[in-house]
Amino acid sequence: MKMGAGLFWGIILILIGIGLIIKVFFKVDFPIFKFIIAFVFIYIGIKIMFGNFNVNSRNWHAGSDRDAIFSERHFTSHNNDENQYSAVFGAAKIDLTDTALIGKDTRIEVNVAFGGTEIYLNKDIPVKIKTDVAFGGVEYPDGDKSGAFGTSTFTSPNLNENSPHLFIRANVAFGGLEIKYR
Repeated sequence: MKMGAGLFWGIILILIGIGLIIKVFFKVDFPIFKFIIAFVFIYIGIKIMFGNFNVNSRNWHAGSDRDAIFSERHFTSHNNDENQYSAVFGAAKIDLTDTALIGKDTRIEVNVAFGGTEIYLNKDIPVKIKTDVAFGGVEYPDGDKSGAFGTSTFTSPNLNENSPHLFIRANVAFGGLEIKYR
């Protein structure tokens, strides 16, 4: 049986409902929210130890196949409209070296929370990178570093705003992002 995030949160909500019914109608006083918090920590601990609840050993991913949640993943660009990558409590390597600029800007969004991500770029592709950081750090291809709080921008030397280029929007919270040329 597969126990994903939907099933887990469904069980939690049912337990809250049963607990409230028992508390109101039968006047039995027990700490509902302490039990819920304990179940959440147990769930997270099991996810960290085993990586999944699946019998067939597939990795658990909430959202899409471009997320690294409690795992380590390697992604390559496929030049489509769904160019959003996330690393939450995990590590991601995103290879954008084969990204093709076909008559328009290519936009990529990267979200890092409590994890680490490396992005690999092709030196020949013009790129503009805008990062928002909160309690984290970013290292750009030229060695410049940005950290703690704030917004910063990196532009490659061959960037012309009027011609097609790669635009990366990165959000980093309690994590690290390293961008390198390959």
